[in-house]
Amino acid sequence: MISDCKTACILIDENDLKDFKDSYGHAVSKESLWVPLSFLPMMQVVLQEFEASYYIPRVTEVSKCSIIAKRIYAESQKFLKQLLLANKMVDEFEDSFPLEYFWLCFWTAMYRIISFCNDFLNQCSVEEVVLIQRNKRVNHGGLLINMTSFTNLVEAFFKNKNVKVKILKHQDCQVRPKTIFYSQTNNLKSLLKLSINFVYWKTMSFNKKNYDYILINPAYDNVINYCKPFKCSAKMSPQVFHGGQIPFLHSWRKLLKFLIADVFFKYKYSDNNEYIVKPYKSDLHEFEFNFAEFFQDTIVQYLSDVKWMKNYINMFWDNCLGKGKRYLTIFSLPPVHLHSYFLIKKTKENGGKVAVWQHGGFYSYTDHFQHYITDYKNTDYFLSFGKSNIKEVTKGMGDTSPTCVEVGSNVIYGKSILRNSRAGKPRNSQGLFIPVVITTFYSQINIKWRGDLQFGAVKQIVDFLGSGAGGKAVIKGLRNHKPHHELQRYIEMKRCKYISYDDIPIDRALSDNPKFVVLDFPSTPLLQVLAQYAGPIFLMVNQESCSITEDALNLLKRRVVYSESADELKTQLTDFFKTGVLEGVDVEDASFVDVYLKRFFYRNYECFLQEAL
Repeated sequence: MISDCKTACILIDENDLKDFKDSYGHAVSKESLWVPLSFLPMMQVVLQEFEASYYIPRVTEVSKCSIIAKRIYAESQKFLKQLLLANKMVDEFEDSFPLEYFWLCFWTAMYRIISFCNDFLNQCSVEEVVLIQRNKRVNHGGLLINMTSFTNLVEAFFKNKNVKVKILKHQDCQVRPKTIFYSQTNNLKSLLKLSINFVYWKTMSFNKKNYDYILINPAYDNVINYCKPFKCSAKMSPQVFHGGQIPFLHSWRKLLKFLIADVFFKYKYSDNNEYIVKPYKSDLHEFEFNFAEFFQDTIVQYLSDVKWMKNYINMFWDNCLGKGKRYLTIFSLPPVHLHSYFLIKKTKENGGKVAVWQHGGFYSYTDHFQHYITDYKNTDYFLSFGKSNIKEVTKGMGDTSPTCVEVGSNVIYGKSILRNSRAGKPRNSQGLFIPVVITTFYSQINIKWRGDLQFGAVKQIVDFLGSGAGGKAVIKGLRNHKPHHELQRYIEMKRCKYISYDDIPIDRALSDNPKFVVLDFPSTPLLQVLAQYAGPIFLMVNQESCSITEDALNLLKRRVVYSESADELKTQLTDFFKTGVLEGVDVEDASFVDVYLKRFFYRNYECFLQEAL
């Protein structure tokens, strides 16, 4: 137990560390302990602070995380059903709810924060904790997040444990965010892009109209049958729903009818109703609290938005689609947003069917219960990159088991890259490290996330590559991604000639033909690298954060150099830099790719459409 520090500064917001130092230095002692409860502050303290000056708490009982995840999911569902039933927005037999994915994220964040606080008190003996309370709200997928609610929850927890709490109030001058996609303001650039896409779609759908199915927010692989006809010249173009924008309809008459109805809808809609929010008690780590009281701001806005969106989708359906007609509704991105729920309801009320495209990694090869729920739950068809048998990942969801269709992926494969041995192209002198994509703590649903291990490992990998042991290396982050921006700051601070930071797309980074690639998470970038790169791949996965299933791992180990810690990875890289040999790995092996990741095959997609329609 750490007993030297008597005061702990709790970090929740991304600006807390900076403000504690710059604005509230007088309120805390130099011996205070930094305790980050969300992911971005965790990365900040790992990269900026001395090891002895911070403590990163973790979720306890990691071995029971799958059970905990299902329990949290059930609790979130129970809360939503009670809330929506009380306000007569669902019937008593309903088991699917608007924005349930984001509510699951919300409940997971709440559980994680309380678990972090509990773990911290079990490890550290402090007399006082200091919190910065911010007047800050953020929009997470259409769900309003009041950050003050989390601060109040943390304050109540520590007081319940007889720890003194000091609150420093920070007046953030922020405009309250809008939570309905439709009320977001479109800038000139987005309107111009939408108009060009619309004209292009109209032109290419000439004499190739399909009135039987609808694409929802086309993106990623769902550009097939939307705006890339050169890949499938004989295709038929469906109608398209864009959230918050004009729909792409074959009928000019129906489009005009929608635009007129839409104008009146804006002026007509008002919400003067009072909503029923009953107390909802929760008990975590011997701390009982009223969830409805702490998060009432989020709950009331949610109820207003649900009513608004139901009316909006009714208006869209009545003016744009054939009455009583059966449609196939295909979601490009996961059907987790507010309009998704009502579009699915309308589709099924009219005897139609729903399909969802796979939109990223994890599917079937990781033990990640929450990731599958929303994609599979209300789906008749799941269009997969590969692996048609998904029963093992749906068995925890009752009788839900959609028909899985292997359609492959154009996007993941991207541009074909010739194998170096055949192309004769010399390798670029740089290695490539693609660090894990960290989300905000209220959107990360993996219960067993180990920030202390993950962020420490990222720092170790960067430091090792920065030593120059393997020549120059590029750290590839995401553009406008706050955690990766912190990593960029760290790299620039080191001023090392052997490493640099870039945020170019993965396919461009791979086209530079790096001499090796390092990844530290089994997510979508891993699939892209496996699909496009023919050289040495080093994959480090901490099994306590995200487990790869045994069958998938056995296939993966044939192709990649696998490790479970930064130290093990550094040893493997050192050996490779000395000998240039990959022991027990075949860069030509495609067994994992053959199962989980196939090239897009239009005939499979066409057969699916014929069957579903």
